[in-house]
Amino acid sequence: MRLPQSTFSIILLACTLFTAFAGTSSPGNTILPLAAQNVAETISYATDDASLQRQYPGNNYGTQPFMNYVGDLGSAKRSGIYRFDLPGIPEDAVILSAELHLYVYDETFESNEGVILAVHHVYSSYKIDGHEWNEHEVNWSNMPILSTELNLAAESEWAYVDGMGHNFWVSLSVTEMVSAEYSEGIDDISILIKTSFDWEDNQSSSDYIKTRTKESIYTQEHPYIEVSYAPTATRSTNWSDVKALY
Repeated sequence: MRLPQSTFSIILLACTLFTAFAGTSSPGNTILPLAAQNVAETISYATDDASLQRQYPGNNYGTQPFMNYVGDLGSAKRSGIYRFDLPGIPEDAVILSAELHLYVYDETFESNEGVILAVHHVYSSYKIDGHEWNEHEVNWSNMPILSTELNLAAESEWAYVDGMGHNFWVSLSVTEMVSAEYSEGIDDISILIKTSFDWEDNQSSSDYIKTRTKESIYTQEHPYIEVSYAPTATRSTNWSDVKALY
């Protein structure tokens, strides 16, 4: 059966109105559909980063050009802490995605074994001697360990590195923690990287993963966060504009 032309016009109008009103927040005021909004991206490089080594708890490694994530040999557990400023994102922006990128320039795991790199949110409440942490003071003995300082549960995504060789990027989702900081009006983010050796004491390995830090001479391989966001946009529905389409 062939539908009359007027039926197609009604269907088209209904689809147009559905698109126009997707995300309605109040009568006569609608959020523009995501596809109609400008999606912007920003990249931010680490302002502080430091390796944390349990074997030498009082030592600071904030000036090292690399992070060495290593297995549990002789109490050699190691973590890494990072801070990134995230300027230039409007206060009313909607965070769509955020990813931490680490450059692995060397790793020695075989293809049948490996290690998990997990990201943990370090809260702004974490302090060293009453002030914000920095890469020149932080060490294993004063690193964030309390639930009031750190999200003890890792983010929902992590990276598993095994036998991938040399010179590759690892990407870790940090969307939830970046969104949480922006909802509180905070424009920087601190992240702690732990490995599966940190929570499984029965594991041991002489293998390692080495990533670049902000001190590396290879600036194109510095750690960075990439954030995609959409500014919140509203408009009033103008019915004359809708009528003008037909």
